[in-house]
Amino acid sequence: MRKPKLLYTVGHYSIDYRVTVESHGCGVQRAEMARKKLKKFTTLEIVLSVLLLVLFIISIVLIVLLAKESLKSTAPDPGTTGSPDPGTTGTTPISAECPVVNELERINCIPDQPPTKLTDQTNNRFEVPHEHVQSFSGNAAASLTYQVEISREPFSIKVTRRSNDRVLFDSSIGPLLFADQFLQLSTRLPSANVYGLGEHVHQQYRHDMNWKTWPIFNRDTTPNGNGTNLYGAQTFFLCLEDASGLSFGVFLMNSNAMEVVLQPAPAITYRTIGGILDFYVFLGNTPEQVVQEYLELIGRPALPSYWALGFHLSRYEYGTLDNMREVVERNRAAQLPYDVQHADIDYMDERRDFTYDPVNFKGFPEFVNDLHKNGQKLVIIVDPAISNNSSSSKPYGPYDRGSDMKIWVNSSDGVTPLIGEVWPGQTVFPDYTNPNCAVWWTKEFELFHNQVEFDGIWIDMNEVSNFVDGSVSGMFHKQPK
Repeated sequence: MRKPKLLYTVGHYSIDYRVTVESHGCGVQRAEMARKKLKKFTTLEIVLSVLLLVLFIISIVLIVLLAKESLKSTAPDPGTTGSPDPGTTGTTPISAECPVVNELERINCIPDQPPTKLTDQTNNRFEVPHEHVQSFSGNAAASLTYQVEISREPFSIKVTRRSNDRVLFDSSIGPLLFADQFLQLSTRLPSANVYGLGEHVHQQYRHDMNWKTWPIFNRDTTPNGNGTNLYGAQTFFLCLEDASGLSFGVFLMNSNAMEVVLQPAPAITYRTIGGILDFYVFLGNTPEQVVQEYLELIGRPALPSYWALGFHLSRYEYGTLDNMREVVERNRAAQLPYDVQHADIDYMDERRDFTYDPVNFKGFPEFVNDLHKNGQKLVIIVDPAISNNSSSSKPYGPYDRGSDMKIWVNSSDGVTPLIGEVWPGQTVFPDYTNPNCAVWWTKEFELFHNQVEFDGIWIDMNEVSNFVDGSVSGMFHKQPK
């Protein structure tokens, strides 16, 4: 008697078949015995047996299909470095190199940072044109200090520090909301030691995490203690993880109006009304290292001129050049340290940029030369809001040249310059995202410097500030009675 064994493996399941071969005589005898035993089964028993056999066959088919699907989802694409197929679910670590991304993939890879750039691949969305932060085209370092995991159903991103397996950034605490004019992402933090964000008046360095909301949108207002948004937009925060000094920072590259909510979990929620969610995460052994990495990305502050570190004198409304000259001479007579004199908007002709008052500030260029002879400097104020009051009988060159170059911020039609109101009256606003605007801006300073040899520029009202809500003709300006 021989009993060969056939073993079939499907996925993780093995099916064991045994084939028995007998001699002729013994086989007939055993077959007869089997027929006698079969006659003892009732009809119900036979039906149940058939049903069990059918269920067994169906189970085998399902197991085979599931096994094939599992192999497809885990097998890497030959053209990638191990990134999962966009249609799969689960959590997969991201490799150090950028994979070949499917057109429908909504996660853009940034190899030198965790891949936390969330955008819409089917529609163009505004992204901040930054002079230092550019798209990364190389590969990450061979040994990364972090690991990134992406869960696609439900969507979340998790960034973990490899040295201690501490989760630093975990967006699974809340859903991702990505609409045309409303974007929201929350992330759980490893500690409540959070610093940064702005610009506001913070009552303490370490943030209050008890459901505190900080608005971020440039605004020309007096610093105060009620937490309102001020001049600048700082979308960076630093988190001190523990007493060892291990820290990390998070920077959101988005220039739209937003608010940031700090929560007791501890957690943080970002809400913005446009653009994309372009996050950068910085890991450091100390807070200083985190800040160094952040500045490596966005650019370091320019080293100021030596004289800029000296003693400055500035006030609003000197009124006339004679009053300003009197202040200068009085300080010289008292032998007070005095390196730089500032000129506010009263030096301008009708408060228009790149001009000086020919009556009240007559002799302004000669006054500046006198400052230079005494080793002093002049800083002039400039407001990036350009008067549109220009005519053939009284042309205003900066406005005319800017109009010819089409460098103003436009209304919603994309063609008509938006008209606001600032110090000179009705104004237009330079669009600094337009490359031609920088050319115009530089040329206007060059032309004015040929008249008045100033040494520095005090750029004011560039939040951008506007004395009316919206435009002078828009619905926001028409207040209800």
